[in-house]
Amino acid sequence: MTTQTTEYVDTNQKQSPKMTINTWFSATELLGVGGLPTSLSGIYKHASIANWKKRQRSNVQGVTFEYHVSSFPLTVQLAIERLALEQECSVMPRLCVMPDDTMCPTIPIHSQLAVTYLTRFINDGLYVVEQGNELTVRRIYKLNDQQYKLSCDNTRYLHEINSNPKIIAYVNQLLLPI
Repeated sequence: MTTQTTEYVDTNQKQSPKMTINTWFSATELLGVGGLPTSLSGIYKHASIANWKKRQRSNVQGVTFEYHVSSFPLTVQLAIERLALEQECSVMPRLCVMPDDTMCPTIPIHSQLAVTYLTRFINDGLYVVEQGNELTVRRIYKLNDQQYKLSCDNTRYLHEINSNPKIIAYVNQLLLPI
């Protein structure tokens, strides 16, 4: 996972870490990923037969190539995305405090939450989201490719359908109220 990268930065959230998405991969990095061969010669042969987009690696002794992610089969692209997500989520969780009663009785107001800063949807679950200029917690479900349901456990609040929820963090665990 070298050289050219694309950085996605949430400029509105100073505490969100940068997430780097790699687009070029060496044969060594692709060994066994998503069902690819487990030998370098197997990777080279597969890349040649499938006519993968390639370029010569810079700052490396000898002639070696790296391959563009867009050339890979979908299974490999999905495996790379899953690995990147696992690395992104392995960041040490941070603490935050439940700011309101929208998730009562499940999460009492002022309860501590262990969260991982993550600015995109990964699966159905609890997320810290920005609603207007406030941060709060919502249970998010993916309805389809373009819509999400944001719900509160407190029946005094209405559910919302949103095409682009402003996700700040994923809630890992509820801790003790403070």
